[in-house]
Amino acid sequence: MNCNFTFQIFSFIVFVFLGIEINGQNYESNFGQSSNQSGYTENVSFILNNKPWKSSARYHQGNDFRLGSNTRVYVSDIFFPTTREGSSLEMEWDIAYPKTISIKTATNYGKPNELHLFESLNQGQTWDLVTTKIYEENLRWYHMNVEPKPMARYAFVVTGTDSPRIRLTDVLIESEAPTQEIPQYLGSSVLNLKYNKPINFELHYTNYPSTIDVQGLAIDGVFYNQDHQTITGIPLQLGLNTVVLQAENQYGTSASSLLTIQVEKGDQTVTNLQNLNLKFNTQTYLLPSHTNQEAIISYQSSNLNVITVNGNELTMQGVGDAILTFSADETQNYSALQGQVTIRVEKGVQTLETQLIDVFGSINQVSNVPNLITEQGIEITYQSSNNDIVEIIDNQLVFKSPGTATIDVSANGTDNYNSFNQQFRADALAENVCYFENFSSNQIPNNWVFIGVNITSGSLNFNTHNGSVVLPVPPNSLHLQFDLLRSSTASSRVLNVYTSEDGNSFEILRQFTVFDTDQFQEVFLHLPVNTNFIKLEKVSNTTAYWRVDHLKINCEEDNLVTIIEHGYWSNGLPAITKPVVLRDAYVIGEFYPENVFAKDITIENGGSLLLKSNSNLTVENSIISSQDPLDFIVEPRANLIQLADVQNEGLVTIQELSQPMMRNDMTQWASPVTGQYIRQFSPGTLYNRFWVYNETTSLYKTIFTTNDSDDVVFNPAKGVAIRLKHGVAEDYNESTLAEFKGVLNNGTYLVDVTKEYEGYNLIGNPYPSAINLYGEHSVFANPNISTVYIWTPYFKINSSSFGNNYITINRVGSTSPNADSDDVTQIAKGQGFFVKLIESTSVPFEFNNLMRSIEPTSLHFNTNTLHDRFWISLGKNNELVNRILIGYIDGGTNLVDEQYDAKSIEAGDNYLYSLINQDKYSIQGRQYPFDRMDQINLGLKVNQANEYVIRLEKVEGIFDATQQVWLKDTITGKNHNLSLKDYVFWSEDGQFDNRFVIGYKEALATDEKNIDDEVLIYNMKNKLCYKSLTDNNIQQIKLFSINGALVYKEFTKEQEKCFSAEKGSYIIQLKTVNNLHTAPVLVY
Repeated sequence: MNCNFTFQIFSFIVFVFLGIEINGQNYESNFGQSSNQSGYTENVSFILNNKPWKSSARYHQGNDFRLGSNTRVYVSDIFFPTTREGSSLEMEWDIAYPKTISIKTATNYGKPNELHLFESLNQGQTWDLVTTKIYEENLRWYHMNVEPKPMARYAFVVTGTDSPRIRLTDVLIESEAPTQEIPQYLGSSVLNLKYNKPINFELHYTNYPSTIDVQGLAIDGVFYNQDHQTITGIPLQLGLNTVVLQAENQYGTSASSLLTIQVEKGDQTVTNLQNLNLKFNTQTYLLPSHTNQEAIISYQSSNLNVITVNGNELTMQGVGDAILTFSADETQNYSALQGQVTIRVEKGVQTLETQLIDVFGSINQVSNVPNLITEQGIEITYQSSNNDIVEIIDNQLVFKSPGTATIDVSANGTDNYNSFNQQFRADALAENVCYFENFSSNQIPNNWVFIGVNITSGSLNFNTHNGSVVLPVPPNSLHLQFDLLRSSTASSRVLNVYTSEDGNSFEILRQFTVFDTDQFQEVFLHLPVNTNFIKLEKVSNTTAYWRVDHLKINCEEDNLVTIIEHGYWSNGLPAITKPVVLRDAYVIGEFYPENVFAKDITIENGGSLLLKSNSNLTVENSIISSQDPLDFIVEPRANLIQLADVQNEGLVTIQELSQPMMRNDMTQWASPVTGQYIRQFSPGTLYNRFWVYNETTSLYKTIFTTNDSDDVVFNPAKGVAIRLKHGVAEDYNESTLAEFKGVLNNGTYLVDVTKEYEGYNLIGNPYPSAINLYGEHSVFANPNISTVYIWTPYFKINSSSFGNNYITINRVGSTSPNADSDDVTQIAKGQGFFVKLIESTSVPFEFNNLMRSIEPTSLHFNTNTLHDRFWISLGKNNELVNRILIGYIDGGTNLVDEQYDAKSIEAGDNYLYSLINQDKYSIQGRQYPFDRMDQINLGLKVNQANEYVIRLEKVEGIFDATQQVWLKDTITGKNHNLSLKDYVFWSEDGQFDNRFVIGYKEALATDEKNIDDEVLIYNMKNKLCYKSLTDNNIQQIKLFSINGALVYKEFTKEQEKCFSAEKGSYIIQLKTVNNLHTAPVLVY
């Protein structure tokens, strides 16, 4: 995907500047006097005051000279690596000793934001940014060179939005001829360095020396860069070193100057040691055990009543504040470390051994309350909202009459814990049991199918590794009830409940995992429509004992309407077999999340329906609402499911929350209703900040051409990108509550998708519920869908990682800038998203009701499905930059496979990626089963010389068990165990496609390197050796430092030779008759 896809709609930054100087003379001119006038023209050369200039886009008529174009153009990547809207103006000649540069602007057009001045010292081959200024109309812009260069040329760049253009009038460049004197050293005579801390020390001389000679520099990792006249590198040797400096210019040679360089011990650092706010609990909190330099850290608490520390294990003793002092002894190369952080322990949260769930019971049934005390030992009090329905007597629930009661659960607070307050629902059901089995006869019931299951002692027993039972159920079955008991000392095991219409194809209804021995649970499940068979299946690889008893199936009469009026239901609570009529307010999930079912729903006069967040409503047939959309509201993270493909009537309000957005952020939306107008949906957004996506150009396209354009409705299943409302404060960072108002969408939707260019199509979830990404009925059930991308404004616009904001999803899993969004399995209601096609097609993408999900979800909902996979992240300055995913999956290959490999579309200044055939990927699906000999190349792009961190963020499957993940750094030669510790490293700016290798053994490479089967590189007795593996001799050898400085050069005609080199990491370059070979090497 090109950079425009990543976010050209936010290309709001703009650049421009100007400056010149001529061989000791001033250069002054008026742009209106330049030759070759024309209208708007791109890539035009012209003459100004007898000197050649070039502009990427300009307009010139009369005295009116404008830099820019009236159509959207972009600045060349020789100036900026990322896409920016704007134009450039550059000199095509050099000037001697430019001292001051000024330019005057007049009126402007479009929205210019910034002016930039670039300088080139190599006749325009490369350009360096000198300065940037915020654009102002009628601006006189001025820049002074502190030390004029012998020869230079300049370029001026304007950037902004809406086709930025500025009118230029005058330009003035003044030069300063150098004095005719020999150089004199102005720098310090002492240079103090720290071990392993990067240094870039400029040697300051007067009178423009052409060369500076540096003699006696002998510090490992430090070298002299003649091109920049700097002493640079990373000191890797302690001690004192005196160097002799002597500079030369055209007038002579300076006197020698001494520079004393002292390399002292470096500073130790610790990752993830900071002030903490903790909630009190009895678990142990692990602190870092070692510094990043491998020294052991010692800890001491200032308040033992709050925290104590044993080794690196912190234990909370009480509520309060404590100062945690940490220290580490000095090492051979690093000074001792000492520091302090503040640990605040706040009152903790009380928890329950048995989690609260909704319960039910027949009339006169008695059930024990789930807990008598919290896990913190505090007595629990229960209170019923309606003692006529369910009453609490001696810590037991007594079901007295049909209806629903809310049970309040509370426990007092203590010195270390807050008070506890929760609720659950208790339903008293009339006796409508149509099937009952208590297994008292110890006989297998008729028509039941048993596999590895038996009946003894009045219970259905699952005692083998895996066992199942299938039973037929009566027609019109509504509820399944049974008692579940696990009695085993084995680790937790799973019992799955499935339903089926034909007895052959089963769908999972619920999964139970019980962790504690002798844990008891009353199970109550709603059965889907047309359930004719039920299967209970235990899944485990060791013996674990389950008991199922008192199995009941409740049936209810079809089409028995239940009406809510004056707060009461006429025929019991809603059910999938009952039509529901609302003549009163009905709130689903008022006190706790609920799953409610109905045959159909009609809202009559005086009735209303509110579906609260995290609750679900499933309706078999149609929904008839009123003409007031406020009579039926679906809150964020609530889901409304319809099973039949039917039409709905009336208006509803569907709400959803965006991620927090700053000024100029955007979200991709899709409407779950028919009839919602786009500008009405976001009235505060500027008219030209609504976009659809054009797959044939991979560019966003504005929907409205003027502020007076007619509003249009959302197209079903199509995504629309919408910027945040205009005029918010600079520090705004809040979620937007979106409201869609119209007729509920339901049934099948077909949306055209194409691959005329790159295959990226912006579509959207058309339903008022989440849809599944995986499974038989899901997005990825379409074999032509390669990858799903979801924009999330996690990194803000002023962040260098802004371009890394897409969540990437394929059949292997997902990567996200937000750890809370890892493993996305559904797409929420209201969400627009990109699908990337594998092949060109005329078949539209189909959405249908079977894709809808009743699970609670946010805009990016998370569930975990275990695979053999792991996530790796890149960090900088204690902040996440991006994540990638490696997975071993059935169907995957180690070559390119678009169903399992997702290309990287990150466009931030820094990011990590994996490589297949030199292409960048965010997700790789590797061949399954896992092969321990497998290796994966990682690449890195960074825009700044800095310290970075590669971290193993999350592991699953074999990588969460015994298999470790290793990282090979081909620059430093280090093999690093990511499963044990983050990898902290230094990198220069640039793109490095061959630096890192992921593997699964400690030794990822040997000391010998074969380069293209023609040259062998190896170490021998502190020397670096090379050998030709063919009849071709080596003609030339060059050795570069990791910073790019040439440290050794030799012409030769030998097939094999060794030469001395200081210990460290290098890049070696060997030239033969036919080829030029380059590879990283380590000398030790």
